[in-house]
Amino acid sequence: MSMRTRALFHLTVGGLLLGGAVGAQAANLDFLNDTPASWMKQRHVDSIKAAVIAALNSKQGSGDWQLQKKS
Repeated sequence: MSMRTRALFHLTVGGLLLGGAVGAQAANLDFLNDTPASWMKQRHVDSIKAAVIAALNSKQGSGDWQLQKKS
């Protein structure tokens, strides 16, 4: 096998392995299609954003946090 043929073979095998890995990774995310977050509409996202911004801008509950020891 010549050097050029060997290099082409290795590049082809590497490309196929990389393509297979990308396809497998995409298939692993298929379970996210049927989650509550996928059913959210833009008005839901806007509502959650507004609630988060309001919570961050309010001064309530902004005191120091301390861990409590278990007795």
